[in-house]
Amino acid sequence: MLDVREEPVISSLAGYLDNVGVTFKVFDFHLDRSTNIEALKESGAETYVIGVRGTGLHWKYAERVAIHLLQGTDAKIVFYGQTGKLEHWQSPYPERTKVIHHDEQAFAKELDLPVTGFSFTSGLRHYPYGLQHLDSMGERRNLFKATIETTRGCHFGCKFCFINHGRNYSERYTRRPNDDVLADMLNYLSSGISKFWFYDSEFIGADRSHYPQVENLLTRIRDELPRVEIMIYSRADTLERFNKYQ
Repeated sequence: MLDVREEPVISSLAGYLDNVGVTFKVFDFHLDRSTNIEALKESGAETYVIGVRGTGLHWKYAERVAIHLLQGTDAKIVFYGQTGKLEHWQSPYPERTKVIHHDEQAFAKELDLPVTGFSFTSGLRHYPYGLQHLDSMGERRNLFKATIETTRGCHFGCKFCFINHGRNYSERYTRRPNDDVLADMLNYLSSGISKFWFYDSEFIGADRSHYPQVENLLTRIRDELPRVEIMIYSRADTLERFNKYQ
C-alpha cells in the first residue's frame, strides 16, 4: 500500500517505443489490481515484453509470468531490463524466448525495430504510463510517486548485487543529461505529481568528475521547480565524499 509507483525499466522503454512510433500496451499488476494473467493472454499480442528488475527474486516472478504466457499463447516472450540472472535460464520454448539487457537501442536492434530513437544519454524521456491508473487507485492515489532514472549501473563490485551477476547494461555506469531529467519531472508535475523517486542503483557514483553534474541537477530542482519531494538511493560513503548536503 505504501509503494505506489511505475517501473522505470518499463517507462523508459515505453518512452523509446513512443518516440519511434511503435504501438504498445502496458500491463502493470501492481498499479492495476484488476490485471491478471488471463487479461494478458486475451490481449492477443504477438510479443510480450516482461520488464525485469535485478533486485531480490523479481526475476523468478518474471520467469513464472513467462511460463504462463508461453504455455497459454503462441506469442514470443522477451525478458528485458536487468536480466543478468536470466542469461542462462532454460526456456521450455527457446525459439520463442529472448533475453535483452537494459538498453533501448539494443532492444530495438534485437527486435528489428527502428534504432533511430533517443538514447538514455541523449533525449530519452520516460513515458508516464502509471498516470492512466490514477483514477482507479482510490486512496492509494495520494501515495503515487514518479520514478525516474538519472543513472544506470554502479561503479562498485559488491558480490550480493545483481549488477555483478551478469550483463545488465551496455556500460558499467552512465548518467542522463540534467535537461532530460528535468523534462521528465516537469511532465509529471503538469499532472499534479510532486513526489519523485530517483530509482538509480547509485545516484552519485564513485567518479568525482560527475559531482558538478549531480550538484547542478539538485540545484536546478531547488531553483527551477515548485516544491517537490525527492528520494535517492546512494551509498553512505559516496554521500560523504560528495558532501553537499545543503
